[in-house]
Amino acid sequence: MDTSIHLSSPYGLRFPGPTVKSREKVEALLKQDYDDHHVFYTTGGFHNHVSHHILAAFSIGASPERLQAIYDDHARYQRAKLPSKGLNLTSKNFHEFVGDDETNYTDLLEFFTQEIKKNGRAKVVEEYAFHPDMVYRVIAGAYHPLIVIGYAMEFGSDLLAAEGLAQAGVHHGRLAPMYDKKGNFKYDGDPGITSALNALHLSSSQKKSVLQIFQEVQADKEIEKTLPQPSQSEKIYKVIENGVLPHIIKYASMWELQESEQDVKERLKELYQACIMAYAMSPRPGRKIKFDFFLMHAVTSILMLQAWLPSMSLFHQTQLLRSHLAMTLAWYCSRGRPALHPVVLDRYQTKLKTNTANPWAHVIDATIQHEEVHVCKIIRSIVQADALWGSEPLQFPGYGVIHEPYLHAAEMTLETIRNGEDPWDKVAIGWDEGWREDKDQAHAPTAPSEGVKA
Repeated sequence: MDTSIHLSSPYGLRFPGPTVKSREKVEALLKQDYDDHHVFYTTGGFHNHVSHHILAAFSIGASPERLQAIYDDHARYQRAKLPSKGLNLTSKNFHEFVGDDETNYTDLLEFFTQEIKKNGRAKVVEEYAFHPDMVYRVIAGAYHPLIVIGYAMEFGSDLLAAEGLAQAGVHHGRLAPMYDKKGNFKYDGDPGITSALNALHLSSSQKKSVLQIFQEVQADKEIEKTLPQPSQSEKIYKVIENGVLPHIIKYASMWELQESEQDVKERLKELYQACIMAYAMSPRPGRKIKFDFFLMHAVTSILMLQAWLPSMSLFHQTQLLRSHLAMTLAWYCSRGRPALHPVVLDRYQTKLKTNTANPWAHVIDATIQHEEVHVCKIIRSIVQADALWGSEPLQFPGYGVIHEPYLHAAEMTLETIRNGEDPWDKVAIGWDEGWREDKDQAHAPTAPSEGVKA
């Protein structure tokens, strides 16, 4: 199999710094990870992030030495790839072996590797990622299969394409109710949307923007009944068990999304910006800044979705965009539906010390050196947004223009997520209980007219 990488997606992040030597180092490390490691580094389903961190750092200029250090840091706690079970997988029967069984990973990896060798990366990824028994697994596990496939398409990696599909194949099927028997997103939520109604035929009064949908979900009293308790773990499973998916289908169906190149481009931008706002505006004014671990993944995955889209049909592009929105809404509900505070992002003042004329230069350098795996990924996603839309005003309904939103989001992240710590909030960012201990730690900006909510 071809083990080379190259920037193959027109939406890939272009940044000066990658060299021939750093590319060769990345190729060797990715092959080593493919050969040696399982997709989960624990039996509890925690994902191997070796490829994520290495490619994100490579793309923004990390040296070969830094890339090796990143690999070594991750490799020390990875699990060895499990031996093959000798499964005789074919395109006709592979779906019988997908599901919440990590022991099938090695056989699925070999199957998808051979399929890509025979039929090519783009064709195989589209065929299997949208298979009726796979489509809902691609967005499971906090988007991780989607993320790996996105990296594969951005960097032209056959190895990662096989890994991403195999990873999807060992994820749960709890999201299956959002899709019909053909693997297409349903447009029959509850209440008010019938099984025969297609989102393209919604009346103009029913069509919503992503931010409008977030605001309506935040206020929906029926969804409130499905929310877990702040003290409960595995909150995403709790909201699904409590019946949130029909509501998610209803709201995701309200998003106006048409099957055209121009509309896909505009809706991608809208979803991308909304994911960043949901992440960066969830800290409460006047309190110590904290960022939610799962809303962060909405941002890291949206860049990968952007890199993947050009290689698939327009129909599948619209399906994947709506699926990402639905999954993000589900995570948003599982986090307690935190209110979004534009003042936090708009009025943020950095404490980062920099002597550079362009503040992004310091942000990039600090990101390359950062040891926490997700920081490099989310900063990279935010950098892409700034590169594409930083010169355009970003409006938040009822507030107005948010100034330098992407730079502020990146600076807030670097100042909050420090090396040697696990500072992501995984508990209760949307509930009052998650903020009570921070009353005397006022870090996030407040507006003169906006008081601090308990």
